[in-house]
Amino acid sequence: MPPTKSAGNQTVGKLQEVPIDSISKNEGNPRLTFEPRAIERLAASIEEIGLLVPITVYLNPKSKTPSYILLDGERRFRAAKSINKPTISALVVPRPSAKENAVRMFNIHMLREDWEEIETAWALEQIINETGISADRELHDLTGLSVDRIKNMKRVLAFPKAVQEKVSQGELRYQMLVELDKNVLARDPGGKSQKGQRAVVKLSSSQLRDVFLKKYENNVERDIVDLRRVATLIDTARGEGKIAKRAQDALTKLVSHPEATIEEAYEIGAAASVELSKVLRDMNGLPGRVDDLLSTLTDKDERGQVHTALNKIIKRLQESLKRASK
Repeated sequence: MPPTKSAGNQTVGKLQEVPIDSISKNEGNPRLTFEPRAIERLAASIEEIGLLVPITVYLNPKSKTPSYILLDGERRFRAAKSINKPTISALVVPRPSAKENAVRMFNIHMLREDWEEIETAWALEQIINETGISADRELHDLTGLSVDRIKNMKRVLAFPKAVQEKVSQGELRYQMLVELDKNVLARDPGGKSQKGQRAVVKLSSSQLRDVFLKKYENNVERDIVDLRRVATLIDTARGEGKIAKRAQDALTKLVSHPEATIEEAYEIGAAASVELSKVLRDMNGLPGRVDDLLSTLTDKDERGQVHTALNKIIKRLQESLKRASK
């Protein structure tokens, strides 16, 4: 069969029957998970009506005998191989550069939306490595991923590969790593001062990371949103006075006792502080809210209700002020 032509009349590939055993998987494909039942259904379809869409391969330059590297269609390739098909219809294209391979594999994913989030992160990592592009905005332009999603992927990619593999294997949640980095590791990185802020946890970054990973792996913790409470604890511990000291002690217990929970530490070290902040915020915002309300009220009776309520508040606040000054 003659080479396939593009709209610009340039050769983009040649369609031919290729021996399945001569095809190797693409090492640049970060996709690791293939749902067995989906492969079985696809295999049954191929057996019944044949392969409707050819796979795409390129010649392996390192092989002395004709062999190929898979570029697109690993599920189709696996399905055909599972039913012992001797050959498979393939579009043989010129060998892509490492950069082209990384970008193409990524774009295939973006069209089909069938990779796990960790696999998308690995694909992004390959693009960063092959292109040298690391700026979030440039990566957005290249991949179509949102800047926030790229930032979160970079957080996950900063964890050791062994930890990332646990996400791929379903032992850890992807979002848990995002929350752990955002609320704990980036906020108090390994006991180092950051942007003029003193460190509050006297552990290395890897020690701090492992403490919380173990809590989730051992089911001491389950709700990943609770990691946001650790961020509040860290912020509170950076303050002054008794509240800060209480938060510091709660954090120390949390990271030094394997069975200590975030909820317990939060109740001891930050709940009162959070309540105080909320009350102060409401107090500071009340005058403005009252002024806004009065500016919209034209009914005399309604303005009278506000007047009466304000007088009651003033009396109660005067009593509170006396108690606060003791």
